[in-house]
Order: sequence, then C-alpha cells, then structure tokens
Amino acid sequence: MQKTLDLSTYQYSPFAEEEFPMTMQVAMVGMDGIVLASDTKWQSTLTRGNLRSRHTSGSSKIAISDELSVAIACAQNMETAYAIADAVIAELSGSDWDFPINPMEQIGQRFLDASGERNSFQCLVVTARPSLRLFQLESACVNGVPNKAMCHEIKNKAINGDNANAAVFWAERYYKMKSVQALMRLAAQLIVDSAKLNSGFIGGLEIVICDGGGIRRLPDDLTTALELEAEKRGKAIEELFFGRP
Repeated sequence: MQKTLDLSTYQYSPFAEEEFPMTMQVAMVGMDGIVLASDTKWQSTLTRGNLRSRHTSGSSKIAISDELSVAIACAQNMETAYAIADAVIAELSGSDWDFPINPMEQIGQRFLDASGERNSFQCLVVTARPSLRLFQLESACVNGVPNKAMCHEIKNKAINGDNANAAVFWAERYYKMKSVQALMRLAAQLIVDSAKLNSGFIGGLEIVICDGGGIRRLPDDLTTALELEAEKRGKAIEELFFGRP
C-alpha cells in the first residue's frame, strides 16, 4: 500500500514559500561540463495574530548528494522542491540514472499529490551518472491538467525561478557551448544582475561545477571574485553608454 506522504516531516520553514518571484537559477551545458548557479536569498514570513513580518536570510538552494554525483537546484515552493530533491537523491540509484525521466516524474507527482496548496516547484537536476546530463523537473499544466510533474533533458541552458526577470537576456544573447570557466562568468553576470532588478527577493551567489572531476561547489573566495567581477563588468557597460562620471 502506498504510504501517505507527510511534508511536515521535512524540516523547512512553513513560510519558505515564494509568495513573490524570488529565486534566480541558471544551468548551462558547456564543452567540458555543466555550470549550475543560484542566488542564495531566502524569504520567511512570521505571523503573530494579525501582524505579519517578512525577513530574508542567506543559504544554499542547491542540494548535493553525499557521493557528489547529483546536484539539484530548488525553486518556487521551497518545501516541496527540497522534499522532491531529497527523494530523487535518496531513491534513484544504479541503472535508474540510465533513464531517469520517468522515475523523477513519479517522485515529483507523489509529492505534488500530497502537497496541497504548496504544489508549485522547479528542480534543475545535474547528474554525473552514467555521464554528465542536465534535466529540468517541474510542476506544469499538461493537456489542461494542472499540477503534473514533468521532466525533460536539457541540452544547452535552463532557467529556474524568476524567469520573467530581464537579466535572462544574458543567457539568451550570449550563451554558447563554451568551457565551464567561461560559462561561470556568464552565469554569475545573470545572477548578479537579476538581483539588481529584483533586489527584494534575489541576492547572493553560489556556483556548482559539474565536470570530469565530479560535482563540487565553487569555493567562497572564487565565488566572491566572480560576483565582484560581474559588478565591475556591469559598471563598465554603463560607462560605454554614458561615459565616466
């Protein structure tokens, strides 16, 4: 008998929902690997009687398996997205990763059916098994039926979260099948500039690199350097239009 899922067992704030478009994430497939980048700003809402207050904090939005073979970026309803990411990492093994689309859709649907109103999620899934591949798993309306889990393999690039943010221009205009080293700079520019356009709900930067060496987070010092470089690049572009002050 199918066990009833209880999302309350997942230790995430019940207010960690994207009431407004917040997360910005991008995945880019390169010649020698895949870049997965995300902002790190979380929003929580506290309710006391008739009073509500909202505050933000900084934390990772990318889950990585213990054996460093799977990385999943989570967006939209973070409770549901993280629960699905945890289940994908825990339940898929061995030959499942040869053809992972159906197993991931089944896991996603299981959680959607149990999630009540918290039924909107996106996950960018990078796997190194049996080879480097990128998938987008998300809730969608399929043939007029809402709240269906849908997964497809991505061959070039994909966006999670605030995909109406004008900063996606960077990926649309400049993405090419380049090295991971080059794509890290492009991904950082997109995330940094998305915060300029939606600063209340997007901020910070984290990058995960997936290549022949496996899956690993970019160290904080290198991430900060890319963030500062993106800030300077944006300023330089402004000066091209308007000159130096």
